[in-house]
Amino acid sequence: MIDLSIARGVLQRTSGLLFRARLTPGEGLWIHRCRAVHTIGMRYPIGLYFLDQNRKVIHVDPKVETMRFSWCQQADSVIEMLPIDMTTLSQTVHEIESLLEGSN
Repeated sequence: MIDLSIARGVLQRTSGLLFRARLTPGEGLWIHRCRAVHTIGMRYPIGLYFLDQNRKVIHVDPKVETMRFSWCQQADSVIEMLPIDMTTLSQTVHEIESLLEGSN
């Protein structure tokens, strides 16, 4: 099961998961109007799901190590989660898209 928090306000949007303890499986942060993510200062790697304006996953970066950058020019938003298990990728993408369908 996916449990997303929404990044609200400038500080939360710009810091993302920087000041958070390690996520639990299925937990994530959804950042609107975001095409790029950095992991400078992070204590653990993350996985990224980039979404288009229709909230469909258009790019996945399965494991972004600390002190790195990742971006998707076509993205409208991004979900930050734990590194992605490629064996369950299609199931997770389906869960994310189903969860976001119809959300504001």
